[in-house]
Amino acid sequence: MTPPKQITDPRDTELPSAASQADGPSDAFQPAPGAVFDPDLFQDLHDFLGDAQMRASLMELADSLQAGFPDILAEPADRDQIFQHAHTLGARAGMMGFVGLRNACWQLQHACSTGTPIRPDYASTQAMAGATRAAIAVLHQRLA
Repeated sequence: MTPPKQITDPRDTELPSAASQADGPSDAFQPAPGAVFDPDLFQDLHDFLGDAQMRASLMELADSLQAGFPDILAEPADRDQIFQHAHTLGARAGMMGFVGLRNACWQLQHACSTGTPIRPDYASTQAMAGATRAAIAVLHQRLA
């Protein structure tokens, strides 16, 4: 069995990465605000799973993103359903290194659970989902 190839390098990536935006050592475990992708998290999972399983995991995440969130325009919006979807999607995205989507999902979960307006966090999550879909396309090509 051949070892998995190195997929990401924070110095040479087309994705907005946490590593390339960090201000210094104190930021090593906190992605910079607005970061879409943490290449170290992705690489760790890739090293564990290998190319084939990582491609499958990326496609599963892409499918979840394509399915979208429950409708918030429904009156009243089903906060529990939106919370559950954000929780599941955020956990999967974060594990794979998509820290921007993970953080946006956390914010949406917080809004759902505290009763605060969800539209701003919903819009942020949707925007980050779009950025994550673009990042997945790049990574999927690199794994091919």
